[in-house]
Amino acid sequence: MSNNSEGSSLSKSDEEILDNLRKSNDRLNLRMLANDVESLIDVPMNLEKLSEQIEKYLKPFYENRSVAILWDVENITPSSKSLFIEGFLEYVEQFGRITIAQAYADWNKASVKKISESLSKNRFELIHVPTAGKNSSDFSLVSLGIEMAFKYPNIDSFILVSGDSDFRPLVRSLVRNGKQVHIVCDTKLASEALLVLADSFVDYRELIPGGEEIIDEENLGKTPQELIQDTNEEKMKEPQIKDDALDDSKLKENAYSLLAEAVDLLYKEEKEANLSISKVKFQMLNPNFDQKKLGFKKWSNFVDSAVKAGFVNIERKGSETILISKSSKTNKKSSEQTKMFKHVVKIMKELDETSTPKYHRFDTIANILYEKYNQEKLKNLGFKQIKNLMQSLETRNLIETKAEGMIHFARRIK
Repeated sequence: MSNNSEGSSLSKSDEEILDNLRKSNDRLNLRMLANDVESLIDVPMNLEKLSEQIEKYLKPFYENRSVAILWDVENITPSSKSLFIEGFLEYVEQFGRITIAQAYADWNKASVKKISESLSKNRFELIHVPTAGKNSSDFSLVSLGIEMAFKYPNIDSFILVSGDSDFRPLVRSLVRNGKQVHIVCDTKLASEALLVLADSFVDYRELIPGGEEIIDEENLGKTPQELIQDTNEEKMKEPQIKDDALDDSKLKENAYSLLAEAVDLLYKEEKEANLSISKVKFQMLNPNFDQKKLGFKKWSNFVDSAVKAGFVNIERKGSETILISKSSKTNKKSSEQTKMFKHVVKIMKELDETSTPKYHRFDTIANILYEKYNQEKLKNLGFKQIKNLMQSLETRNLIETKAEGMIHFARRIK
């Protein structure tokens, strides 16, 4: 087999692997499939190009699969000014043909009136659940979802739009019956205990089109010049990151610090950080992280390396392995992401010009950020686009974002 890092063509043995994957119902997420194939053939490949090849092979297979959408609207209520529904439906298409789309809410509430109109236009069935207590819509969605799995055995995948832990019985039941479950949620509020049961999860903001400006030198100065000049003096005083600041060993240390951060947060939330829950929390905070890029085939390999490096400890509790953060060490040395997050918040504070936080366009913030963190360094830290970076800040409750059409905005949280 050719050891072609560009992955522009597939050998006969590669095609046999893909043919086997095409016959399998085990995986639907293209990115996960690409990672699996890379592990099987054990050679470095371009995952973007490989995932395109997989999509080509599996497209006929997807088109024959049926998908059901169950949306708890009062848990996830995107702005009617955003294009979330359009982006969401495009996301769902990768799993098959939508045969059932149901949205649950008390439709008498003013807060869901605008989105109800958009849902109706997009052929959602609106299920009215009168507000008789918090669990009313939850119970309806759980019971109807379980009934649906038995009534329509042709449905292969369920897309649950909610992060509420009350839906754990539903997810468990669907998985036991051989269904794929993919969750769209607000990672700031979602239950790790729910997400760990699903085949995949994604923050709903990631599906809103727009806000994906690549941070590039060509964009520098395209926003009003005075916005950049306002911060020039401060930026000149700040130490620049050295070119060798993000070599392989430092990238690993940075990832270990992020793991310690995730474990710390779990303990602050009074949740036990076993291997599964800590992985979910880590992914919630760092959705673009891939341990394979650091040379770790499995999550357990990455955790073991972090333990040996002294960033976390492990202890046995019954049959589980529990992670414990060495807070003293992680507090002394902030991760590169943490430093960059602080810098982004500082940029936004300077753009505010007053003590009151204001919304600023993603591209405005990106152009100023590029003065300190160029495109390559941002990619090394896992952020190909400004949207990825802003999502990580929002998950940590440092900023809040909104979208109006294709334009995305952010403001700091005071």
